[in-house]
Amino acid sequence: MYWKLRNPQSAIRNRSGWLSRALALLLISIASLFQRQAPAQEIWQSSQAQIRIHYRNAESFQQLGDYEAAIRAYESALALQREMRDRKGQSVSLMAIGDVYLFRLNQPEPALEYYTQSLDIKRAIEDRKGEADVLNQMAYAHYTSGQLESAKQLYLEVRQLIRRKKNRYAEATALNGLGNCALATGQPQEALRYYQEALPLRQKEKHRHGVGNTTYNIGRAYEALHDLEKAYDYFQQALALRQATLDLRAELVTLMDLARLALRLNRQAQAQAHYVEAVELARRVKSDAAELEALMGAGSVSLELNQTEAARRYLSDALRLAQKLSLRRVESAIRVQLGVVDYQVERYEAALEQHRQALVITRELKDHRAVGEALVNLGQIHMALKREPQALACFQQALSILKQTGSPALSVAEQRVAAFQQALGEERFQQLNQDVSVNRLIYLHQATGLLDW
Repeated sequence: MYWKLRNPQSAIRNRSGWLSRALALLLISIASLFQRQAPAQEIWQSSQAQIRIHYRNAESFQQLGDYEAAIRAYESALALQREMRDRKGQSVSLMAIGDVYLFRLNQPEPALEYYTQSLDIKRAIEDRKGEADVLNQMAYAHYTSGQLESAKQLYLEVRQLIRRKKNRYAEATALNGLGNCALATGQPQEALRYYQEALPLRQKEKHRHGVGNTTYNIGRAYEALHDLEKAYDYFQQALALRQATLDLRAELVTLMDLARLALRLNRQAQAQAHYVEAVELARRVKSDAAELEALMGAGSVSLELNQTEAARRYLSDALRLAQKLSLRRVESAIRVQLGVVDYQVERYEAALEQHRQALVITRELKDHRAVGEALVNLGQIHMALKREPQALACFQQALSILKQTGSPALSVAEQRVAAFQQALGEERFQQLNQDVSVNRLIYLHQATGLLDW
C-alpha cells in the first residue's frame, strides 16, 4: 500500500534542505581534511629544507677539514629523517657518515658500523642500486684495513647482485676493487684484467674520477709486471685526467709516482720536473709530508744532474721542514746530501760540519748503518783536505761498522780504501796504517768532533 503525500511541495522542500545540509557537511569535512594535511605537508617540506642545510654544512665542514663537525651535521639530518620515518633518507645519511670516517678520518671500523646500518635499511626497502653502492664502500673499508679476502667477497657479491638489475657504476667500482685486491696479493696480471674491464664501464658512465683512478691503477699493474714504459704512459694519462677533475691530492700522488718511475727509466730531467711540480702542489694542499718527500727527491735528482745550487735550495728547504716535523732520521739523511753538495763545490769545511751533525743524530738513533755511511763520506772529505790519518781512521771505523750491518756501502768503503792505498803507495800506506791502528781514537775525535768511540 502506498502512502499518499498530503503536501508534495513541502516534501520537496524538506528533501532539498536535507541535501543542502549534507553537501555543507561534506564540504566542511573536506576542508577540515585539507587543513590537517596542509600543516603535515608544510612540516615535511620544512624538514627536507633543514636536511638540505645540514648536508651543505657537512660538505663545507669537510672542505675546511673539520670532519667531526661534518659528522655532527649528518647526524642532525639523520635525526630529522628518523622523526619523519624517511628510511631511504636515513640510509643516505648513514652512508655519508661512514664515508667521512673512511675517506676523511681513515677509520674503517666505525665506517663499517654505519655502512652496515645503511645496508640493512636498503635491503628492507629493496633499494638494489643503493645496496650495491653500500657493499662497494664496505668492501673498500675492508681493503684499507688489509682484510683483502673479506673485501674480495663483498666485491663479488656486488657483481652477483647487479646481474638481476644492471648497474654499470657499481659494477665498475667492484671490478676496480677486485683489481686492487689482486694487485695487493701479488697477482698483477689478474689485476690488469679487472682494471681493463672496469675502464670502459667507467668511461660509458662518464665517471671522470673513476676513469682517472682506474687509468692510474692500470699503470700500477704494468709497473708490477715490470713494463715500466707502459706504466709511465698510463701514469701520464692518469695525471691529465686528475688535473681535469681538479683532484689535487690524487694528482700529487701521481706526480710522485711519475718521478720515481722516471728515475727507474734513467730520465733524471723528467724526474726532476715531476718532483718540482709535486713540491708546489703539496704546498697548495698543505701536505708537509708530501712536500718533504718531493723536496728530497728534487734535491737528490738535482745533485745527480750536477745542479748544485738547485740541489742546495731544495735540500735546505727539506731540512727546515724535517726539523719542523721533528724527523731526526730524515734530517740526518738530508744533512749528508747537503754535505755532498758542499763537497762537490769544494766547500770542505761546510761539508765536514753537515756530516758531523748527521753523525751525532745517527748515533743518538743507534742507526749503525747510517753511522758507517757517514764515516765513509767523512773519510773522503778528509782525503780532499790532505788529512790522511783522519781519513784512514774514518775508513777503518766505517769498515768495522758496515761489515756488521751488511750494508751495500761496504763495497764503496773498500773501494775508497783501496784507492787511498794506491794513491799513497804501499810503504807510506803501511806506515800510516800502523799509526792509525795505535791512535785511532785520537784521529777519530779530530775527524768527527766526537770523543766516545
